[in-house]
Amino acid sequence: MKTLVVYYSYFGKTKAAAVCLADQIGADLVEMIPVGFQIRPLALVAGAFRAVFHRLQDVLPLEEDIVSYDRVIVAGPVWAGQPAPAVKGLIRRYAFKGKEVCGMLTCSSDGKSAMSALRQELEEAGARCANVIAIRMEPAMLEALRGGELRFLSQNNGKLLLKAVKENSSAGNTLAKDYSTEG
Repeated sequence: MKTLVVYYSYFGKTKAAAVCLADQIGADLVEMIPVGFQIRPLALVAGAFRAVFHRLQDVLPLEEDIVSYDRVIVAGPVWAGQPAPAVKGLIRRYAFKGKEVCGMLTCSSDGKSAMSALRQELEEAGARCANVIAIRMEPAMLEALRGGELRFLSQNNGKLLLKAVKENSSAGNTLAKDYSTEG
C-alpha cells in the first residue's frame, strides 16, 4: 500500500515522530507549511489563538500529489486541546473523499479531545478514517522512537499502532506492548 505521511511541526517533535513513522512503515514523507506568520513568537501566538477558537490556517501546496497514494497519514501537534490549525487547513485544502487516512497527534497530555476533533475533521472531509493515535512526546518517548524501542506498525485493516518492542533473547521472542492512545 503506497503511503504518504504529511506532517506539521513547530518545535520539531512531530517531525521527529513523523520521520520515524515514515521510515518504519516505508512511507513517503512531506512537510505541510502554513501560510502566514513566519516570525516564531508571532506564529505561536497566532496559532494558539486559532486553535482556541477552532480556526484553521491555510497551508502551501504539498510537494507530493496525495491522489497518487493509497493512504495518507496526517500528523501534527496538539495546541490548546485541538489539532494545530495548519492540520485543519490541510484537511480543508485537499480532497480526502474516499481516501484511507490515519491521524497521528503529538501532545503533552492524553490528547483524547484532539483525537476526536481530528477524526471528525477527516470524516467530514469524506475520508475513511481508520484511526487516530496520540503520542505523549516526552524526551524519553522521543529517545525510544529514535532508538527503535518503540515501533510504528501498519495493520492490514489500515490502523496505525505504536508498540514497545523488546527482544527476549533467552526465549527468542519479541514482546510488544501497545503504547498508543487510540481514538
